[in-house]
Amino acid sequence: MKFTIEEIKNYLESQDSLGDIHYYLSEENIKKANVKDGPEYGIFLLAELQDALETFGEYTYNDKGAHEVMSIGNYVKELNKMAIEEVAEVLTYLLDNHDNSIEMVCAIIGDMEDREDFDELFELDNRFEY
Repeated sequence: MKFTIEEIKNYLESQDSLGDIHYYLSEENIKKANVKDGPEYGIFLLAELQDALETFGEYTYNDKGAHEVMSIGNYVKELNKMAIEEVAEVLTYLLDNHDNSIEMVCAIIGDMEDREDFDELFELDNRFEY
């Protein structure tokens, strides 16, 4: 979605205060607004990822790994109830909507290796790593 200078000007003038402008145009709110609709479980996992990053910080998440700061095993239990195409849709949604999701996606994929259809997953998105 693109906005013209006039539309931006009108938006800024419509706000009650500079504080409102800063709040609504904060990086966090813009990222939230730009999240695409997706599979329900993907939206849930995206929120879990964001919560882990806010709670533990990006450094700890990347240094210790997703297993240490998230309930990867519980997520995998839920994903294992889904068809492999649905799993791929959820994982693709994560990769498309968060820059730090690769660690989480790799952890999930690593814990799913016992599935009979595990190898099919890699044919559904070339970004999936094991």
